[in-house]
Amino acid sequence: MALACLFAAPVSAKSLEDAKWIEVTTPNFQIRSLLGKTKTVDMARHLELLQVAVSDFTNIEITASPVPTYIYAVRSEKDFDIFNIDDGVAGVFQAKIRDNTILIRDTRGMDESAIIMHEYVHFLLRNHGGFNYPRWYDEGFAEYFGASKIHGKKFEVGIASDHRIPGLALSKWIEGDELLSSTAFSDLDDDDKSMFYGQAWLLVHYLQHSEENSVVVADAINKYAALIAEGAGEIESFERAFQIEASSLEETLDTYMRKERTKYYSIPIEKLLPEFSPTIRKLSREEAALGLAQLAVRRGDLSIAQEWFEIALTRGETRARALSGMGVVQYSLGENEKAEQQLKEGLSLEPENPAMHLNMANYWIARAKTASLPSARDEFLGFARSNLLAAWKIDSTIPEIYAMNGATQSLETIEHQAAAAT
Repeated sequence: MALACLFAAPVSAKSLEDAKWIEVTTPNFQIRSLLGKTKTVDMARHLELLQVAVSDFTNIEITASPVPTYIYAVRSEKDFDIFNIDDGVAGVFQAKIRDNTILIRDTRGMDESAIIMHEYVHFLLRNHGGFNYPRWYDEGFAEYFGASKIHGKKFEVGIASDHRIPGLALSKWIEGDELLSSTAFSDLDDDDKSMFYGQAWLLVHYLQHSEENSVVVADAINKYAALIAEGAGEIESFERAFQIEASSLEETLDTYMRKERTKYYSIPIEKLLPEFSPTIRKLSREEAALGLAQLAVRRGDLSIAQEWFEIALTRGETRARALSGMGVVQYSLGENEKAEQQLKEGLSLEPENPAMHLNMANYWIARAKTASLPSARDEFLGFARSNLLAAWKIDSTIPEIYAMNGATQSLETIEHQAAAAT
């Protein structure tokens, strides 16, 4: 993700929970933010527009994610240090089985939504379950939407990428065959990686906007997928689907860049998103601490998570989730007795919260993995299934329930196979 010349107002990581947090909630996102009401609401609108626009541009049905997406927006590079995020990085996207997490920070001269756009488009394209897009399209499409803007009452898509054009104008291009067949960064030299993003963006822009291109992109990408499934190579599939010779691709794109690259779509926001009524509220210190602790657990930063959970324990509304979170930290550290006590106490306070049952089930599965006696293992797996059944009765749409149930079956099968072999 793109990242340089970054600036922010200082906020001490040790007192991050004391900052002025707000929470903005939309149908697809929950944003916990230090960036103020206006900027945070604009970000939420931008992301909701993106979700609709990607579906329109690809002709694929982008449904709501089966797991929630949480966004944390902070103000300082120093705030990132506590989460062990590399210097210079302005945004991180993590897709996991329980939720998606996006962590971003304020930057100078860069739209915060643009920081996460690129990675979120990847998620949307890969989440529909139909096809693995070629790398040039996957990256180029993400770059294409990464430069989208809200301008008044319009959503503008296809605006020329300011940080890509200079490189395309001055640097040596990757050959067309290499661009079309690259499947991973390891395919490219260091000097070619940035150029790959630029050319991939330009190719997608050409396909979307060029007057010389008569192919409908969504139809062509479906034809490309069908050809790949039949065993055709990447280059042959591209040439047949998009009706462009790979050998002439560089010249085609170079001509397009010089003459037509300024074209873009300007779509009325009301058409894409006729209703937008986010819920906005201030977070208490304990609520902020709970959210930060949960983020720290997702990041694997257990020590600071424990400190924040301790703060969240002091408020009634956050106590149950803080206890359950503390239990997760404790069993991750090998403190099984403390973990079991805290997980059970948290569950007793919020028995209708499926996350409490899932945390408890995870604990029992962890115990089953390390059990020395088959009888103990079977008992722990039975406890886990009991919690999974309870979570399923509360909300049967949670993917983690099914994955964890599969894990209990797998552990049992492995043990039986080992016993049979013995």
